[in-house]
Amino acid sequence: MIRLDNIEVTFGDFTAIPNLDLHVRPGEFFTLLGPSGCGKTTALRTLAGFIEPSRGTVQVDGKNVTKLPSDKRQVGMVFQNYALFPSMSVWENIAFGLRVRKEKSAESDRLVRDIARRVELSDEQLHKNVAELSGGQQQRVAVARALVLKPKILLLDEPLSNLDAKLRHQLRQQLKDLQSEFGITTVYVTHDQDEALAMSDRVAVFNKGVVEQVDTPQSIYDQAATEFVCNFIGDSSALTPEFMAEVNRISGAGLSPAANSYLRVERRP
Repeated sequence: MIRLDNIEVTFGDFTAIPNLDLHVRPGEFFTLLGPSGCGKTTALRTLAGFIEPSRGTVQVDGKNVTKLPSDKRQVGMVFQNYALFPSMSVWENIAFGLRVRKEKSAESDRLVRDIARRVELSDEQLHKNVAELSGGQQQRVAVARALVLKPKILLLDEPLSNLDAKLRHQLRQQLKDLQSEFGITTVYVTHDQDEALAMSDRVAVFNKGVVEQVDTPQSIYDQAATEFVCNFIGDSSALTPEFMAEVNRISGAGLSPAANSYLRVERRP
């Protein structure tokens, strides 16, 4: 569905992403995870068409879209601050892309009301100003605005980071449920390990512009490929191959961790 091949992104003399290869499957909830400044948002914006790579290709459905502008890539984007228009009503915000596309008024109304119902926004809320809505409701407006254009891909750039912890926990499940209902291929950016592990089909862990591991949440948690992944994913102690060899020598247990993997022991109070 999505392929990033040999992607390099530079800003002047600084190389944000040296060589990125990623493959996202159709219908997958795929997360780019890592600390601030690691390159995950740069990778997302490159996929969206907001950044042109200095090398490599971006493919969607087998089509090379590297040189296409963002509005020609059939992607919907939800930004960290939602980027809603405060002077417009909820209806007007959702319908904005349809108006740009010059959709007929009756069809726009049908599409807006249909997507609003599916993301649990009432007819009453459609006529409110976005400033009158809660953070969670504003997030649903942003998702609806992206989905009303029926994109092939949904991109979400840390959409929960501005919300309090309780609401984040509630809305991440709602986001996952919406993604499952629509069956849309989704690429999600976050620095929150719990979010990534709870929501994703697969996760790519970024470190300084490099992907250290791509795997299922369970595999990344149980068998980190690098020391960075092991330490970043949770509060843990890494058992290196050398340590395991010493354990085997002393105990005779014959434990054999997978090559180039790091095992985790949870620190408990």
